[in-house]
Amino acid sequence: MSASRFIARDPDTGRERDRQRDELQARLAVFGAAWLCDRLGISDGARERKEHSIKICCPAHDERTPSCSVRTRDGVVLARCFGCEYKADAFGLVATMVGHVGDGNFHV
Repeated sequence: MSASRFIARDPDTGRERDRQRDELQARLAVFGAAWLCDRLGISDGARERKEHSIKICCPAHDERTPSCSVRTRDGVVLARCFGCEYKADAFGLVATMVGHVGDGNFHV
């Protein structure tokens, strides 16, 4: 028997989550990768800060030299670490930072 069978499903919760996701995507399209990294507190020690990209220390592993490129492309924030091959979108980056998943695979 599945435990999810006993969890009450509220349709308003799903709508609120969708609204929050859409709001974040709209902000990311305007403010971009550097804004997201600043908001997450991971831009300290960043290098190569440009208008649409920033190079940070990877949130998926410990390192001293920034090797994770976070950029905005077509209104979507993407992260890629050249050291450990970590890849994520904005939601995966947020999930990694708050400890939900370690590989960046985050599905809304």
